[in-house]
Amino acid sequence: MILHEELLIGGTFFGGPCDSSIPKHIVHSPFDGARVGVAAEATWGEADAAIEAAVKAHLPWSRSSRSDRQGIILACAAALREHKAELCDLMALEIGKPVDIAAAEIDRSILTFELAAAWLQESEWESIDVSSDPRSLGAQVAVRHESIGPVFCITPFNWPINLAAHKVAPALAAGNSIILKGSPQAALCTLRLARILHEAGVPYGVLNAIHCEADIAERIATDPRVRMISFTGSEHVGWHLKEKGWDKRVTLELGGTACIYIHSDADVSLLAPKIAASAFTYAGQICISTQTVYAHFDVYDALRESLIEATQAIRASDPRSTGCICGPVISEGAAVRIMAAIAESGGTILAGGTRENTLVQPTLIEAPNPSSDVVAKEIFGPVLNLQSVDVPSLTMVELARSPYGIQHAVFTEDERLVEQFLKFVPSGSLIVNDVPSLRFDAMPYGGVKRSGFGREGVRYAIEEMTELRAVVRRVQP
Repeated sequence: MILHEELLIGGTFFGGPCDSSIPKHIVHSPFDGARVGVAAEATWGEADAAIEAAVKAHLPWSRSSRSDRQGIILACAAALREHKAELCDLMALEIGKPVDIAAAEIDRSILTFELAAAWLQESEWESIDVSSDPRSLGAQVAVRHESIGPVFCITPFNWPINLAAHKVAPALAAGNSIILKGSPQAALCTLRLARILHEAGVPYGVLNAIHCEADIAERIATDPRVRMISFTGSEHVGWHLKEKGWDKRVTLELGGTACIYIHSDADVSLLAPKIAASAFTYAGQICISTQTVYAHFDVYDALRESLIEATQAIRASDPRSTGCICGPVISEGAAVRIMAAIAESGGTILAGGTRENTLVQPTLIEAPNPSSDVVAKEIFGPVLNLQSVDVPSLTMVELARSPYGIQHAVFTEDERLVEQFLKFVPSGSLIVNDVPSLRFDAMPYGGVKRSGFGREGVRYAIEEMTELRAVVRRVQP
């Protein structure tokens, strides 16, 4: 069955199969090239209408009660649960995501909406203690978060449901309206998600969803009616949008080169399968997939042998097959780029290093050149580097030198060493005794340096998406 998804603007769907006035984008599977469906594609006319719908819907939505917003957000969570199987199949077809990994994504998306609903159950006002100031006698101070207006949410192909949820759910909770634009490589997923949320009861105009070319997206981002840009995607596009959106709120969640340091006191006997899964799940197309492992020479040989075995045990295959965790990369162009980077790494290929069409086999490289693309840039593919180090400070120097920093990991029982990594290695998060791809949806999440600006994670995204207003009352004695 060929799918067809339409634009959602002001509570109405546009660009149906018989609507010749709106262009259509044909979607093919990255696994076998089969035609998956057709997505309506917005011109500036539809994009302008989506902005205007969001503007009109913002004020009544922002003035709605917290309990009303909570009920709708919980209805969205329930709708995702109901449509889980359908969305998993769609992700496998459109973006090559293994169905088991897709199922976990839907579960996390449900939790993300539930976390947003839970925030609305908290008190609207927070009291501030100003008693240390002698002028405060008889004064009461309280603050609350207030909506900022239409938010332009731009999401990538790799997590089309949960990364959209991390923008949409906090925006809804905050009382903002939304224009949602997904990646061209995941247009069907994004538009289908919007339909599901619309049918769950999100009011007309509060959520608008479009698929469009980059020039149209830039016009939306720079439109004065849009008050915030929330972007997840490539470094180049993200920083360009921040420069263009100088007069509005911007959050960026960009790329990274997540690394692990394994100290001499770590028990490496069970680490290899965990590290391999972190590196190769969804073909490494996750911005916090493990990319490089720095292992102390005391444990290096044992880890090396077990990592070779663990890498060879994972095979890139049909994402719809049972037990698959590594499917195709998103396109033929991505596969060519990844294979070129492997060939030019300057290291020894211990496992993998081959491809068939878009199936790039999990690849383990020993001692690649530190300046090669597989180390210095985000590879966004099933490639893991392995490097022996004599002392942990060498790893700290390498990570501190990197222009990226979302999440890194350290395996050790030495708390002093953990503290040194915290002090000397800039990153959004440090994971201790687990892999850097570990992310909890309630935690603050984002990068430093070239990896981003601002934080996601429901509560923290709400802070980014709101203005803090203080009220001071002088109580008469």
